[in-house]
Amino acid sequence: MSKIRHTLQLLHSGNLSTRQIGAALGISKSTVSDIASYTRAAGLDWSEAQHL
Repeated sequence: MSKIRHTLQLLHSGNLSTRQIGAALGISKSTVSDIASYTRAAGLDWSEAQHL
């Protein structure tokens, strides 16, 4: 779960690409994109996701 939370945090910062986030966390860029898509579909933003 911590990789998901960390992915969301890095996506929220807006400073890194999906490829860079994936490389930093040891996951694929498609996984980063999937996490972002699932979060948007659930209607969550970073302030809500931090408390999960």
